[in-house]
Amino acid sequence: MNITLITSNHLRHNSFVKHMCEVMPVSLVIVENKPQNNEVLKQREEEYFSSLRDWRPDCAIWNLGKGEINERYIARKLSSLEPDFIFTFGCSLLKSRIFSIPKNGCINIHTGLVQKFRGVESSFWALNNELPEAVGSTIHYINKGIDTGAIIFQTRPELNVGDTLQDVFLKTCVDSFEALAERTERILSSNPEGLPLKSKGRLYQTKDMNKIIYKETKNKLTKVLKSYILNKEDRDKEIPLISCWT
Repeated sequence: MNITLITSNHLRHNSFVKHMCEVMPVSLVIVENKPQNNEVLKQREEEYFSSLRDWRPDCAIWNLGKGEINERYIARKLSSLEPDFIFTFGCSLLKSRIFSIPKNGCINIHTGLVQKFRGVESSFWALNNELPEAVGSTIHYINKGIDTGAIIFQTRPELNVGDTLQDVFLKTCVDSFEALAERTERILSSNPEGLPLKSKGRLYQTKDMNKIIYKETKNKLTKVLKSYILNKEDRDKEIPLISCWT
């Protein structure tokens, strides 16, 4: 089995790589170097993943600039390695020349429930829309759309009233890493087809965020989480998690 990971260069991405390297035969990690412009998130990441500052995988590593992953010369080099699977988290949108390379598919972690929210900052937008039950992750195949590929499974983290926006996002990341690690053997052995996305969630892009929206969401966060947790079981039923195994 020949597996490649494509990710980015922050501590949460290092956590993804470590989780995957512990449960699958990773032969190559491709790291896109992206600036960390959110200082609050950076500080919280340091608290969540402090033990991973100096950790590195015991395999080949390619360090690329942002967007370089889609260059034709990278596609040629990657094709020559003949990967069986590619798993991605936090990288640039991949062109078909990359995601079509692996024999058994290219699988992504999207930190959002795609039937509700696609694109960037999905956990934030779920909270902004007062839908914490839509905070979660989707493990899906990559296709030509944005977070529209066949769904393997979804997972939802445990939230607390005192969580910050950063906590919600990072909890979602960790929950997805752990859930994928638990199901890796099943994915590698059965190569599931996944379920088609029947209803596309709203697509958010970087341009949709501004300081006013961020402040409004931050200010109402505690109220939103408290209301959700008081009625969690019923609220979660409103957005059932999708799995190709059930």
